[in-house]
Amino acid sequence: MDLRELNTERLDFQRHPWEIIRLEFVVAVLKKIFKNKTAPLNILDIGCGDLYVSKGISSYFSDGKIVSVDTAYNSCFDLPKIHVVNSLEKIPKRIYSLVLLLDVLEHIEDDRGFLENLIKQYASLDTFFLITVPLHPFLFSEHDVNLGHKRRYTYSELMLQLQSAGLKIIDSGNMFSSLFIFRIMQLIFGKVYTKLRPGYRGSSFADVSSWNHSDTLTNLTNWLLRLDIKYTNKLPGLSGYALAMPRR
Repeated sequence: MDLRELNTERLDFQRHPWEIIRLEFVVAVLKKIFKNKTAPLNILDIGCGDLYVSKGISSYFSDGKIVSVDTAYNSCFDLPKIHVVNSLEKIPKRIYSLVLLLDVLEHIEDDRGFLENLIKQYASLDTFFLITVPLHPFLFSEHDVNLGHKRRYTYSELMLQLQSAGLKIIDSGNMFSSLFIFRIMQLIFGKVYTKLRPGYRGSSFADVSSWNHSDTLTNLTNWLLRLDIKYTNKLPGLSGYALAMPRR
């Protein structure tokens, strides 16, 4: 979770199903690409937020070492198997097995230059990049602005930027088609409802930081999103993903 979304005052905090299923997706990809890997993994998680993904990965890959980066932290610190730094300049200079950029590129003004620099400093031809971004510019809203997003991508724009930065696409697709449909409905009805009730801030169902629903609804949503990830990656989705490696 982006640290700007984290509500530290809530004692009943629940993970949004979107976060849970995205982590499951990341772990499944890593298990697939590193199934024959014998050496310990070095993973660079840029834009790590509250470390939910970093901690989740470390629990699945016990021999891995993770460097997690987020400029929202006030200082650097260490957790078991995770070294957290608060600036790009403090990233240990080494070649990484994997670079994670989960909902990061939309924050970067020069996303292509940013990728080129990462490839140059931290990657070899054997390094994987796993990237997710929010899709569909017409969905750009106040929520994006509050999170510091510069843009939402089209799927073709994402592929073009990755390739122009020097990456070859291994796999790619869409994520969360069901949430995409829900988001469109939310925008349409939200505009109407705002006129009827000024100050209305939208449904907590789509707010990552405000999920507070029953176990039954949470488990049902998790189940639906798992089906979504498995079967609808070629349909329009709320997010796009790409697995890539540097070109020769």
